[in-house]
Amino acid sequence: AETNSRSVARYNNVLSMFKSSKFINHDRIIRILSSHNGSGTICRHKSPNSNESTIASIIVDSNNLKFYLSNGYRCKGLVYDEYSL
Repeated sequence: AETNSRSVARYNNVLSMFKSSKFINHDRIIRILSSHNGSGTICRHKSPNSNESTIASIIVDSNNLKFYLSNGYRCKGLVYDEYSL
């Protein structure tokens, strides 16, 4: 299978942000999903050079059987809707 170098860069960026965090909570995860950090940007916007863009983000809280869904660009501060499983 072909590896998408942009996906690898995004994965490495997320991994680095998690490792550098003293603690992980809901707000920290939202900040990570809103990241525009270098070539591994997590929140992606359409551009003349790329059709890729963020259309939604989801946070799953398996301990409390909930998930949080937000449509659109995460960096725009959109609200997450909470759902229980």
